[in-house]
Amino acid sequence: MSLFLKIIQILLVPLHRIFFRVFFKINLIGKENLFKIYKNPVIFASNHKSFIDPLFANILPIKFAPIKFLAAKEYFNFLSKNVIFPLSIFVALYVRLNWSIPIDRENKNINLEEKLKKAVSAINNGYNIWIFPEGKVNKSNQLGTFKRGVGYLHKVTKAPIIPVAIIYY
Repeated sequence: MSLFLKIIQILLVPLHRIFFRVFFKINLIGKENLFKIYKNPVIFASNHKSFIDPLFANILPIKFAPIKFLAAKEYFNFLSKNVIFPLSIFVALYVRLNWSIPIDRENKNINLEEKLKKAVSAINNGYNIWIFPEGKVNKSNQLGTFKRGVGYLHKVTKAPIIPVAIIYY
């Protein structure tokens, strides 16, 4: 599965980079520092302003592929009530093709350890993880309150956290 995921992400990189060059001004600051810490899996922790934010991972050096994303369980549903149809079809395909890890945000009976069990396993098996600590899309210009997930993943796996800021102009 790791090789297949890496191939999919590598094939998507040129498409994503063309998309970003056409529609956005990309400025990747601190790329040189990534290689100093990159030996083992890392946790990318990013703000979340839009549904296209996961595409930004593909501007990172290809060496970081594959990256597994944590995504709300409802985004795996082709008819998700959280995303307008037919966009919900593309979102569901994207999270499935990327082998994103579903997170059940709504079930309060599941503890944090259980919710993040697959993410911990992925890190322990050599995958990089991308998490949105705010836990949802936050369209305000202020950083939202972080959930406990990113801290828990670091505490349990000792994987370094790489902060990522996605800023739209």
